[in-house]
Amino acid sequence: MRSLVPIACVALLIAPAFAEDETLADVRRKLVFATSDHQVGSALDALVKRVGKDTDFADHGALADWLGDLPSGKNEHPLVQQRRGWAYVIAKRGSEALGPLQAALKDDPSSSLTRAYLGEALRQAGRHLEALDMLATAYVAGERGAHVKESALESALALRRSGEAQRTEALPAYARGLRTVLDARADAEL
Repeated sequence: MRSLVPIACVALLIAPAFAEDETLADVRRKLVFATSDHQVGSALDALVKRVGKDTDFADHGALADWLGDLPSGKNEHPLVQQRRGWAYVIAKRGSEALGPLQAALKDDPSSSLTRAYLGEALRQAGRHLEALDMLATAYVAGERGAHVKESALESALALRRSGEAQRTEALPAYARGLRTVLDARADAEL
């Protein structure tokens, strides 16, 4: 029995190397047949690791497109939708990220991370006031990542540059939008 212990330890050390050698077809099969959120998440993590290293995934946008081509039902899984939207955001394809992220948010309205991704997608799509509103809800839901603040600043600056500041309203659009964020999270820099 003692001789099995070292063999088991070696097997555990070698196992991660085999996981990296999996083909894309293997990972796809694992994702398609996953029965738990944990299995879906593990398969998605394995796919993300292939971005930039695999000819099928030259960039995150290619990964997002690939996830959209999964069989019906699996491509609608909330984790797949969230990761697909995130990949589009990383690829600076915010307009394409909106659908998957809205679907993920509908499935889990409490997700602060999905709200943050959706806020950035709205910003990339040029919908700055909506982006600021969504980013404020991300703060309220508990998201504290620096990316939320950066997205809010970029949206406010874009609104300011667009001429919204020249209107005679009591408070320009960029300031109104930032107010929603600041109501959710006090920040001297913002």
